[in-house]
Amino acid sequence: MSKAISGLIVMVLLLMISVSLVAAIYVWSSSIAFESYPEESISRSYLRSRACLSLEEIDGVGGTATLRNCGLIPLSNFTLYIDGEIVSSALPDDLDPNEGETITFDVQTGEHGYLVVSDIIETPYITK
Repeated sequence: MSKAISGLIVMVLLLMISVSLVAAIYVWSSSIAFESYPEESISRSYLRSRACLSLEEIDGVGGTATLRNCGLIPLSNFTLYIDGEIVSSALPDDLDPNEGETITFDVQTGEHGYLVVSDIIETPYITK
């Protein structure tokens, strides 16, 4: 009878050691993962995957275009670049998903490159 009890104690101790070891490895590996990929960069990547910004109906002669949020999250802090230079223009403070707004800007006639950058994403570079 005493041999059966000592065998039971050994099994319980082995089980406790195994569970403790698994818990320790889990805590250690999760701390390594969050050091390698900080939560801020994960959040930023997630937001970029849900964002979309487009510049449409560009009229270089009249100095107008439509800025459209084609993504799933609100966007803000817009900056307009024409030929790589920041241009002061009437840009909206923010755009909700599926919302568009006409922007105005001053530009010389001819072919130019247009780009709008927001706090999360930018439009494709458009030459027109």
